[in-house]
Amino acid sequence: MVADLAALAASDRMVDLDSRIDGLVPVVAVGFGLQVLIGALTSLLPAVWGRGAWGNRRLTRLLEVAWPARVVALNLGVALLTFGPRVQDGWLARIGWWLAGLGSGSFVLLAGAALAWRLVADAGLGDDAR
Repeated sequence: MVADLAALAASDRMVDLDSRIDGLVPVVAVGFGLQVLIGALTSLLPAVWGRGAWGNRRLTRLLEVAWPARVVALNLGVALLTFGPRVQDGWLARIGWWLAGLGSGSFVLLAGAALAWRLVADAGLGDDAR
């Protein structure tokens, strides 16, 4: 709703509004899907890989590292890409892509670290192998 109002306020003519909203729908859908996926994996990965209360808590702490900053970066990046100037090669668009990529890509690195911790524990190489 807020995005619709912002697009309406930025449009000189009503016909311009359709093109702005058409570009907004895929970005919002992808952002929604990514945030749901990241949120679901944040609780599912510890349940699957944690193997007990201690492991679940440890993996949850790992996956929640800097989560407010990651969510802000992802949302700010998507907002810059959506509401920024229509020039895709501008510096504002580059900042938006970097923020969105860092916000979502950092979770991939944390999930990889969680998997590596689990594999090391399974192999009996870590101090917490059970």
